[in-house]
Amino acid sequence: MAPLPLSPSCTLGGQTTTAFGLAGLGDLHVTVGGGRNSRLGQGLGTGRTVVEMLSSELFGETVEGVDTARVLANMALEKQHTDEDPLAYFPLASAIMNAVLQQKRFTLDFSNLIVQ
Repeated sequence: MAPLPLSPSCTLGGQTTTAFGLAGLGDLHVTVGGGRNSRLGQGLGTGRTVVEMLSSELFGETVEGVDTARVLANMALEKQHTDEDPLAYFPLASAIMNAVLQQKRFTLDFSNLIVQ
């Protein structure tokens, strides 16, 4: 079920099948298993900033999620000028992009993630 939230994000310019192929499922497996993106996420979840993490535990390592957040933010910004607001459907991704782009601590009201 985890790839299901990934497929709507492909409306920003990718193919929906990407979320269910090796790129989507393989990356999800590595991330959950403790990859660099996972370690960055754990740091953000404990109140640290992206800069703090990249200058300490992740110093000298490439964390692809940082560049991905920047690219997705640009794509979402382009879509906001249409009738769609893609970030409204992805509050977690939006909070991550804000943490990366604004160099602030990660904040998210997790109660907003509950589907009613």
